[in-house]
Amino acid sequence: LISEAKHSPLPPQILFPKDKDVIEVELGAALSLKCQARLGIKKQPMAVVTWDVDNIPVKYLDFSRFHEKTHFFEGREQEYYRETTLHITEIKNEDLQANFTCVAVNEMHNTKATVTLQLKAQCGVGLPKVLLIVGSLVLLVAIAVSVILYQSFRVDIVLFYREIFQPHSVKDDGKIYDAYVIYPKNHTNEANFVEYFVYQIMPDILENECGYKLCIYGRDIYPGEDTASAIEKRMQKSRRLIILLTHQLINCKEHAYDQHIALYNALIQNDTKLILLEMETIGTYEKLQESLRFIIKQQGTIKWKEQHTVHPQSSNSKFWKQVRYHMPLKHKSS
Repeated sequence: LISEAKHSPLPPQILFPKDKDVIEVELGAALSLKCQARLGIKKQPMAVVTWDVDNIPVKYLDFSRFHEKTHFFEGREQEYYRETTLHITEIKNEDLQANFTCVAVNEMHNTKATVTLQLKAQCGVGLPKVLLIVGSLVLLVAIAVSVILYQSFRVDIVLFYREIFQPHSVKDDGKIYDAYVIYPKNHTNEANFVEYFVYQIMPDILENECGYKLCIYGRDIYPGEDTASAIEKRMQKSRRLIILLTHQLINCKEHAYDQHIALYNALIQNDTKLILLEMETIGTYEKLQESLRFIIKQQGTIKWKEQHTVHPQSSNSKFWKQVRYHMPLKHKSS
């Protein structure tokens, strides 16, 4: 026996579009409206899916702007579908007032779904996008400018903040000095500029004007104290270590004990920050010991230049601003 399944109609169901849908369009643009409907099981002898414009079938319209194209297909359970696409080559103003109705018909029944067209909200949609793009560009430019300005004026900004808001370090860190000064010792009776800088200029600027407390070998280590022990204790009580780089310090065959301890604290214990003052042009730093070269590579030096000697007592010169920037916050007891 050979059994052949016969077709059977189902109440026509329009899958899309939904009735009373509103479709956004642009004047002058083309548009394709699809209507898909399920009409029954297996191919139907009567199956129509078509479009009407204001209740007039498209095939009866005189306008060349409207064209229909229909095809059918079967689903998994042999459901029979037809899909008709209405192609509109150019949207005109009169189309915005028209009703576009999809009509599905089979042996059992007919059903409809009507859609209308409306213009896209140009300002409502486009303006926020434009504003978002412009706002993003402005923000990126502002961030880039801020970073450049901060990098260029970082020292001035930080010093200005400290001067206006006067922040203080209130933590009791057990330190007595803000900085311990390491400089090449002069073993002759002749005075030189480095000693004048250490004993006269630095105290005038950092202590008298800025309120810091320095520890200077020869001034703050008392007679009769064990030198090595006194140096270690003073460094442990200091928040910064300042090293003055000169040719005398580089060419010295035996490095001073305080320099050894300072580099040990900075590199091994990593508990005290170094400030390097390049008092003379050193050049490529090849003659410096490796530990000093490493620190210079990491943080650089603050260079003393000839023009600074014109007004050495000015704390607002570029040199002293950089020194003050690297100095700790002024200590205040808790």
